[in-house]
Amino acid sequence: MSDSNINPLTIKTLINDLNDARQRTLALVSGLDSQQMIGPKLSSVNPLLWEIGHVAYFYEYWILRGIDGADSFLENADALYDSINIAHDERWNLPLLTLNETTTYMQQVHNAVIKRLKSNINENDIYLTRYALFHEDMHTEAFTYTRRTLNYPAPVFNHTAIDDEQHDADIHQGDAKIPGGEYFLGANKKIDFCFDNEKWQHPVTVKPFAISRTATSYQQYANFVNHGGYTQKDFWCDDGWAWLQKHNIQQPNGWKKDTSGNWLIQHFNQWKPLRPHAAVIHINWYEANAWCRWAKRRLPTEAEWELAASGTPENINEKRNYPWGND
Repeated sequence: MSDSNINPLTIKTLINDLNDARQRTLALVSGLDSQQMIGPKLSSVNPLLWEIGHVAYFYEYWILRGIDGADSFLENADALYDSINIAHDERWNLPLLTLNETTTYMQQVHNAVIKRLKSNINENDIYLTRYALFHEDMHTEAFTYTRRTLNYPAPVFNHTAIDDEQHDADIHQGDAKIPGGEYFLGANKKIDFCFDNEKWQHPVTVKPFAISRTATSYQQYANFVNHGGYTQKDFWCDDGWAWLQKHNIQQPNGWKKDTSGNWLIQHFNQWKPLRPHAAVIHINWYEANAWCRWAKRRLPTEAEWELAASGTPENINEKRNYPWGND
């Protein structure tokens, strides 16, 4: 049994989330051959075969070994998967397990983590399990951009919103006006979970500002590109302009025109027509900042973004758990 103060629904939800994250991880490497699972040595990605094993190692290191003092399922787990002590470039040279051996290790750790959640656990166990779960969620983002960076086929999910127009950014709906004042930035000590870089909330003064109600769309960004945004130095900071010149960049990564002059956007290893009202993705800070200068806007500060995303009109310090409320 678990600590009597822990809601059984919390444990059930956590187990469901663990299963969901692992299904997503496996889906993101499904269909790739042994060469693709290693891939070329790049500074921006990891070898996928190493990375999925590292995800399992993280659970084992912090929970099974860290809390329970258990032995690893692998004799050389630290030598293979400790990202703190294994330099990025060395990860391609390690004596990695085969894919079948890696997924077996992943399943062993996964089963052990879920089994212990059904036993006598406490709040610290819950916290570290969430910590490792969110770590896997962050890596599934990395698995996704790795597939896209390396021009691998799009992953196949049971549910996807890729072509669902209801997930478009929608036509620009103007700005939300946010009143200024003293706002508490960061996590409240009463919160169930936060990362160390969110500790602890502290007062900051925010001046009144306005922020777009919708994400910048592909069409909005295409207008900037079409009007020579990548050739006019005035829109770019010095570092951004130097980056453009060094790499001879004339349009965003993954953009090209068809024979009729219409923009196509790279979707993994395919090219699809630009969806005008979808939120623009795969641009960097330099590009986002340049678009803002062109549009006579600016990027929000961290405090402004957190206030706009979590505050309520009635009380800017009454933070919502979700954009729509607390439920």
